[in-house]
Amino acid sequence: GATMGLIRTLMQMGKAEQARDIAAHAPESVRKDKGWGGIEKMLELAEKANQLAPEQPAIMDTLGGILVDKGELERGLELIAKAKTLQPHDPRIRFSLATALMKAGKKAEAKKELEELAAQGEKIPMHAEVNELLKNLK
Repeated sequence: GATMGLIRTLMQMGKAEQARDIAAHAPESVRKDKGWGGIEKMLELAEKANQLAPEQPAIMDTLGGILVDKGELERGLELIAKAKTLQPHDPRIRFSLATALMKAGKKAEAKKELEELAAQGEKIPMHAEVNELLKNLK
């Protein structure tokens, strides 16, 4: 789940204390990676992680995705776009940006991201999803 991703990212950055703090405040279902614990709780945890470890693309992408899901498209897109700028070759971030752009009705921009991802073929884990979304955009 997204919370576990945030915790793992903080641990990889050597921020074990912050990771433990987030884990301690996550609902048990999230700590066991069995559910989100509600989008509001996920938003709270992602915001906290972003404050503790600013400029971390994985955290910015997660927070941006949660904001987009909540309908806060402008801020969510801004965070995901910044994450892509910081880590331009990460297919997960680019896929996240493409889906956020679609939700925001920016289909031409989404299509460009998806086409660039599709060009990588099966090297990326979400190649089937990329091709499916491209089909739906035509």
